[in-house]
Amino acid sequence: MGWLRAEQLVIAAAPAGIAVDQSGAGN
Repeated sequence: MGWLRAEQLVIAAAPAGIAVDQSGAGN
């Protein structure tokens, strides 16, 4: 089950990181 949770964290963190990157692109 540990791997499933790890994948969920990666899948959840990837879009968040992209959103933050785009948001801070003009900074």
